[in-house]
Amino acid sequence: MTAETPARMIVVKKEEKEPRLRQLILDGLAAAACTGTPVVLRILAQSLSSPVARAANGLNVQLAAAGIQALVILAKTDPQPSSQFGAHTSWRHLADVRCFDAHELLVLGSQTAWTGDCLRREPATRDSYELHAPHSPDMAVLVARSFDRLWLKSLALEAREVGCHLGITANLAALAVEAPPQVLTRH
Repeated sequence: MTAETPARMIVVKKEEKEPRLRQLILDGLAAAACTGTPVVLRILAQSLSSPVARAANGLNVQLAAAGIQALVILAKTDPQPSSQFGAHTSWRHLADVRCFDAHELLVLGSQTAWTGDCLRREPATRDSYELHAPHSPDMAVLVARSFDRLWLKSLALEAREVGCHLGITANLAALAVEAPPQVLTRH
């Protein structure tokens, strides 16, 4: 199956990020309503204050009404009130800083995908290149695969933990630490 609309990389000004993402989600909801199959919303965001998280949270009534299940990975947990991104939300924390070169992601169903700036940059304060793929099943599959791999690497969070700051000791204790390789050199 080929994409109806080619995915396009565009420069998005910081003021336009949230409204564009909100429209992308609304368009994805409309497309998903036509399929009649259960839809999952996948979001990888730097934090709850990221434009992609704010856009989805601003549409939480529409997402809940559509019965959307949400899977949300946060790179940073913020001391903010917890949010719901649909009827049922599962939360994870990406504590492994080696993954912070990954881009923020959004996948809605099997047709809609978006990638934004990388996790180590502050998305709300800078313009960025973003990839919008509103009717691209091929791109949605690729972005969903990336998300699913990061989901497996992230740590489960309780819904009540999302709104509170997690201490660094809890994050470090939960990480599986591999022994560093032993390197022997001859001098």
